[in-house]
This record gives sequence, structure tokens and C-alpha cells, in this order.
Amino acid sequence: MIDHIYPGAAATVTCRTVFQISQKKFYWESLGIFLLLIAAAVTITWLAKRGASPRWKSGRIAVVLISCLFVASLFKGYFQDLKLYRAYERGEFSLVEGLVEDFRPMPFEGHQEECFSVKAKRFCYSDFEGTAAFKNTASHGGPIRAGLRVRIAYVGNDILRLEIASSETRPPD
Repeated sequence: MIDHIYPGAAATVTCRTVFQISQKKFYWESLGIFLLLIAAAVTITWLAKRGASPRWKSGRIAVVLISCLFVASLFKGYFQDLKLYRAYERGEFSLVEGLVEDFRPMPFEGHQEECFSVKAKRFCYSDFEGTAAFKNTASHGGPIRAGLRVRIAYVGNDILRLEIASSETRPPD
């Protein structure tokens, strides 16, 4: 927990960190899918070499192409996440704190992003994004609600750290 007083606040504000990118781990599920695709490509190649029908040859090409696209996507996501991790570690991010305004939750089924603003900064994200940045929508148990006092460390639209404030009465002076 981090204690600090928000500028102009009439109370001491205690902040609780609910998300921090440095605590996120690599998505091993993605690697598992890649390994399954490679296994499928090897199996189809083995069957094609054993004299199976020409269908296996086109199937092998399709699996190899899908595997290549998946690997490219995996590397792209990995390097984007690495860039965010490094920005956080180096302190190369912006901060905004204030009340959550213009909150638009994502429906449980998805089909649109969850969005909100803090002061003039707008954030949008979805549970279905492949990113290490914050993406936990309210419809799936996320903490963001309208009127909530937050402090956000971010790069672009990516939330690297999310702190939620809970007010306590300031002791008399």
C-alpha cells in the first residue's frame, strides 16, 4: 500500500496497487499452442511422405503457414510486452490521477472495449487482448468503476500500474 495525499484532497488518501506490469508473467499458453501447431505440421509431413493422399500435402502447407503467422504474432506481442516492461522498470511512463469519468464497461460477451477517462487521458482495453498491460474489464471482475479515484502509470494507452484510492478522514490539525 502506498499512502499519499492527493493535491487538493480534503482527506488522506491510501492507495492500493491492484495491477503492476512487473508482476505479470509470460503467457505460456501461447507457446503451447505453437508447439501443438509444430507437432501437427510434423505429423502431416510424416503422413504425406508415407504416401498419403495429396490432401495431406495441402494440409501440411496450411499448418506451416498458420504456424508462421502464429509465431510472427507471438514475437510481435512478446516484443511489445518487453517494451512495456522496460519502460516501467526505467520509469519512462506518464502518471495521471483523479476520478474515473465517462466509464463505458465492456459487455460480458466482449464485442467492444471497456473505456474510461481520468482528467483528459482516455484508456480503452479488453480482456481478449494479448498484452501484459492492464486489461481486466469490470464485466470480468475488474476493479474500474465510475467515480473511483485512481492513479495510473501508463505508456500510450497501456496501463502499467493501477492504484485505487480509498479515503480516510484526515486527523484534525
